[in-house]
Amino acid sequence: MKKTVLISFAIMALIIAACNNTPKTNAAADEKNPPAEKTELKADCLIGTWSLIENDAEKTFTFNADSTGNEVYSAEEIRPFKWSYQEGNPVIVYDNETNEWKFELDCENAELKIMG
Repeated sequence: MKKTVLISFAIMALIIAACNNTPKTNAAADEKNPPAEKTELKADCLIGTWSLIENDAEKTFTFNADSTGNEVYSAEEIRPFKWSYQEGNPVIVYDNETNEWKFELDCENAELKIMG
């Protein structure tokens, strides 16, 4: 009888311990690697043409769904680029260049912060 009670308590303790064993998330790692859904939503927000005025001239950035795009100063001056996401924000690399240009994207306010 004592063995049965002892075994029953051991099994119950094992079941309780297993139920309370929930995996902990690493919040710091989650911030560096945002879920794909969040990045996809930002990508949806980024797709399209963004305009700004620089030196009294309009400049546009077009971001295509296939991760390509171009920067247009004028009909004659068009700079193609490829874009991706790093740390939740867009990064572009112009064709035939190695420098990366990082931007801040605020989808809620429809703002793309370019070069500050």
